[in-house]
Amino acid sequence: MYVCSPPPTYSDAITYANLTYLHRIFKRLPKARKAIEKATGASFFAPTPEAFEESGFDPCISTDEELQSFLDDHTILNKFLAYTPSLEEGQEYSTVGGKKFKADFNGTHTFLDKAVVVGEDHIIENGVIQVIDEVCSLPGFSSKIATVKLTPDYMFFPTFSEKVPGLTATNACS
Repeated sequence: MYVCSPPPTYSDAITYANLTYLHRIFKRLPKARKAIEKATGASFFAPTPEAFEESGFDPCISTDEELQSFLDDHTILNKFLAYTPSLEEGQEYSTVGGKKFKADFNGTHTFLDKAVVVGEDHIIENGVIQVIDEVCSLPGFSSKIATVKLTPDYMFFPTFSEKVPGLTATNACS
């Protein structure tokens, strides 16, 4: 007999995968985290910590607006669950923030634009997380794109972002 566990929450997935940069963002924007956890049908394209480091995007010095913009540009909400079998070759998908991702496959890897999915189809309580090897949108920065070495270490991860009125920052970097 097998016992199945329910999928983790968004917050638990961040903790399990040691996604420190996302943890910092949600510590700064607790209302955004709560909104994500209440959403249904959420897909989140989550950069690895190495991708954040390479990009120069630092949640500790970014404004609330930049953090929210980052979340919006890496989230598809209530339109489509981005499980890799659902992604269509050459199809373009739009995020909450209007960023467009084009899905491609090379027989071995799934690509969202130039980002490689390095941790795929992580089911969470209210959607799916795809861990990617680059930050695809840098609010307030140049269009520098960071690419990092593929690693299979990201087994769980978080989900979507929604614009939440009245967000206030807390100290996420202490």
